[in-house]
Amino acid sequence: MGSALATLLPAFAIFVVGGATGALLVALMAMKSMTALTQENAQLRSMFDGEALPQESTPREPLRLPIGRKGALGILVLLLLAGAPSLADAQTAPKPQDVAAADSGRDENALQYCRSIVNAASDARFARQQAALATMEKEIEARIAQLEAKRAEYQDWLQRRETFLKKADDSLVSVISQMRPDAASAQISAMTEDMGAAVLAKLSPRVASAILNEMDPNRAARLTSTMVGISRRSQEGKAG
Repeated sequence: MGSALATLLPAFAIFVVGGATGALLVALMAMKSMTALTQENAQLRSMFDGEALPQESTPREPLRLPIGRKGALGILVLLLLAGAPSLADAQTAPKPQDVAAADSGRDENALQYCRSIVNAASDARFARQQAALATMEKEIEARIAQLEAKRAEYQDWLQRRETFLKKADDSLVSVISQMRPDAASAQISAMTEDMGAAVLAKLSPRVASAILNEMDPNRAARLTSTMVGISRRSQEGKAG
């Protein structure tokens, strides 16, 4: 607001001074015209009346403005003062090259800011993906460990079954095979399930079926299941 007033005041001063000077010139010219018209009217009237107008004793001086050297100097000073702010504004006004350079600098800063944001977003996305891959790797390692534990458990179980089969030697098998089915059933029922199943697996199918027929159905079913498992594991162990 202050800069706008400082710019308008010199222009207003020039306008006022110019208006006053113009009004003064118009007034003087109007006075001169009125004097000339008055004299012409008097001459015309005297011509019609037959009278002669008195001639002017001294020639009329040309019209001059009532402005001396001091007044002209003052007007010149006012004009210079009025034009000084305009010159100062013209000198201090930014050049188009400077404005273009400033705009290009701002654009470069904006692009740099956008690039930094994009780089930060890319880094964050890469960090999230890396964390997800690390989590998946840990889960896979845990599953592998579980599978290894299951395999070790299965291997131990197979080894124990092989040991149980070896305990039923040929002498024990021959003794059980020569006993009556009811007596052999009582002896095998007193054994553990693994031992009884191992003995039954060594017997012939006819003798084993007769002994199982004399046993309790639940006990016979458990021994049969154990025999099937031992036979299957033995075949898988030999194949491996």
